[in-house]
Amino acid sequence: MSSPESTPFPSLKAPDYQAFLDAHQLPNDYLAFARANFLEMAEDLAARATESKQALVLGINGAQGSGKSTLADFLAVHLFAEYQLNSVVISLDDYYLSKAARAQLAKDIHPLLATRGVPGTHDIDALLGVVGQLVKHDFPVSIQRFNKAEDDVADRALWTQLKEPVDVVILEGWCLGAAPQTAQDLLAPINPLEALDDVGGQWRTWVNQQLASSYQDLFDGVDLWVMLAAPSFDCVKDWRWQQEQKLMAQVVSSGSSIMTYDAIERFTQYFQRITQHLLVHLPKRVDYLYQLDAQRAIVDKVSPSLVVFTDLDGTLLDHYSYSFEPAREAMGILASKGIELILCTSKTKTEVLALRNALANQSPFIVENGAAVYLPKSLAIPADLLAEAELIDDGDYWLKRFIEPRAHWLSLLDSIKFEPAFAGAFIGFNDMSVEEIAEDTGLSLDEASRAKQREFGEPLKWLGDACTKQAFIQQMHLIGAGILEGGRYIHISGDCDKGKALQWSSDFLAKYNSRPMQSIAAGDSGNDIAMLESADYALLVKSPVHDFPQLKRAQASSLYFSNALGPSGWNEGIRYYLDTLLISSA
Repeated sequence: MSSPESTPFPSLKAPDYQAFLDAHQLPNDYLAFARANFLEMAEDLAARATESKQALVLGINGAQGSGKSTLADFLAVHLFAEYQLNSVVISLDDYYLSKAARAQLAKDIHPLLATRGVPGTHDIDALLGVVGQLVKHDFPVSIQRFNKAEDDVADRALWTQLKEPVDVVILEGWCLGAAPQTAQDLLAPINPLEALDDVGGQWRTWVNQQLASSYQDLFDGVDLWVMLAAPSFDCVKDWRWQQEQKLMAQVVSSGSSIMTYDAIERFTQYFQRITQHLLVHLPKRVDYLYQLDAQRAIVDKVSPSLVVFTDLDGTLLDHYSYSFEPAREAMGILASKGIELILCTSKTKTEVLALRNALANQSPFIVENGAAVYLPKSLAIPADLLAEAELIDDGDYWLKRFIEPRAHWLSLLDSIKFEPAFAGAFIGFNDMSVEEIAEDTGLSLDEASRAKQREFGEPLKWLGDACTKQAFIQQMHLIGAGILEGGRYIHISGDCDKGKALQWSSDFLAKYNSRPMQSIAAGDSGNDIAMLESADYALLVKSPVHDFPQLKRAQASSLYFSNALGPSGWNEGIRYYLDTLLISSA
């Protein structure tokens, strides 16, 4: 008999709803359920595919047994029936390594790698090649299939052969979109499998390393993300057992090996660590999130909201003139779509309040390099959320403060400013007159006066040489201060940065709005790096005076380098992301 495939309905030239229902052993009323829940997403996908010059890639994430392959195949049928778009479904499961290859990994690296499932047990380079061919319409394409009942790659005669272009590549897999964990996260075992069979953590460390490599290249090529989110990992064992029983029905007379319930219980422990990590971190990064209950019913459909965080000087404001005129177009689009534009700056509260009036901006804002977040009371924050966030009443605003006030940092500076090594090497805003600040920055006297009104830190103008500067920074670190080097000044404050403030603000807004947030951060210099690294999408604005800041983030699709300078580059980059994430911003 032909071997059962992990995806029973991979691609048909003339998809048929009844064939789909039969292949998945589904009742007829599934179609009503699917149309009620997935039509908005399908319309979005069809619109993007129609506009794209190459095949569009849809990524579907979900824990084992969550219904990924069912959703993938429904979309393939629906896209053809309603939009005449051809699709191919590829399961990450079809690109498991052969049994022999995994046996070699078990011998060379760790015995647990004999079992298929975790990153490192897929032929990810082969899958990358196939997806690349499909996207570029480079045919013919041969798509591998895996025989789960035999736990081995299916005979090549059973692979899917495509000779004509497709419009949509539907890629589904349990670990799609997963990010690697930190070394600290890997230290403690999380289940009996890790505690007893991976005592030293070698297996999970190697798996994490694999996830950090070619898998990220694969995820980077996904154009639209969907997640079927389990309520918790506890459901996965039962879901996977139901999946095994369905497979059993396909091979009942073949003599193939099917897992017992006890075997399933152990098997799911291989997936627990990454699945739990995904359930926490992936929801806010997908385009369509479907929250499931224990019976796999959809209890909530959520499309994340966009929020934009932006640096000011050199980014939204011109480096020389401080004008934001070239950015007005994109700012207007954000306002028309109700997208929060959160100013995230080294400037003071007094400076930002003046700018917010000029920008007609009423959103929360972040001051002094992430030292504090101000939330307008017009947000009408519920009392329980106010208490949970530990917000401070500050007149017209609620204040979230992350560090000690300015007086603390001035006292630290006073403790070393007269040491012979640093005498005359710097001057801070506290010791400069308004006129001196105005002359040094090019600000008006009123603007310089507002800049001088620091609340949480102190900007320093460095007057000494580079060697003394490094010694000074080391000394400040030793006495408990944090240092940020901006485009013009050294900023002395505590353990805060724009990235931490961005993350707190995103999490707070997600709770306030009862939906996940997708963040875009725009910046141009070194003190924006933490913010650019923390956001889901980073816009690096070209500067007339220095190179782009160097980031470590890997996914190219979440990075945009502007061609234009300053606010013109900001306008360019924000329009790009709006066009990419919202299809059309016009």
